[in-house]
Amino acid sequence: MINQRGRAMRLRDPYGEAVNAIRTQLRSGALVMGEQLTAAEISRALNLSQTPVREAFARLAGEGLIEERRGSGFFAWRLDAVDLIELYDLQAAYLRAALEPQFVSGDGRWAAATELVAARAEHEPQTAVEVVFHHLAQEGRNLALQRAHRLLSDRLAAPRRAEAEVLPLPQVAEEWRVLSALLSQGGLRDLLAWIDAYHAVRRDAAGAVVAAMRSRAQAQPI
Repeated sequence: MINQRGRAMRLRDPYGEAVNAIRTQLRSGALVMGEQLTAAEISRALNLSQTPVREAFARLAGEGLIEERRGSGFFAWRLDAVDLIELYDLQAAYLRAALEPQFVSGDGRWAAATELVAARAEHEPQTAVEVVFHHLAQEGRNLALQRAHRLLSDRLAAPRRAEAEVLPLPQVAEEWRVLSALLSQGGLRDLLAWIDAYHAVRRDAAGAVVAAMRSRAQAQPI
């Protein structure tokens, strides 16, 4: 008979644990931009060997979530306002590429509208918008585009949290109200215009968002 402890040890996925833990810290903005990530420190915090942590570093670097500096190791990305503007522009382009060929016919509603109520109930406005963006990115049925947008969303997770400290809440609430109406009505041209305007606001605020990220980031154990 297999004892439960032995079974649990065999079922544990050290590599997956390391990837998920580091990804969570990156998404939360808890890692200081430019901070070096050391396998020894993270492996101790997670009670893992260093091998799966190093493998996790390699994967996350491949996804563009951390930076590998040859000869120096792995680092949390050092994001400046120009970098953030490029990320905002890239997301707007991805969404446009997904939506322009695919309007959901029939009742005139976007498929993503079915996720709207759940997103609004479970998340803050900034995060809820990202949930809707995720579903809108599925409209194009382009797997490469969907994956690219998912990875980009991971890179934008920490800036989205910082946006809450920069953008006035009434403005964010109004953005959400308009998006809700557009998803219900199903107007492609107006929805694309809203996406462009949404990202234009954040491009203008990019410097303040980066400053907020730097002030709130804390180096803390994973």
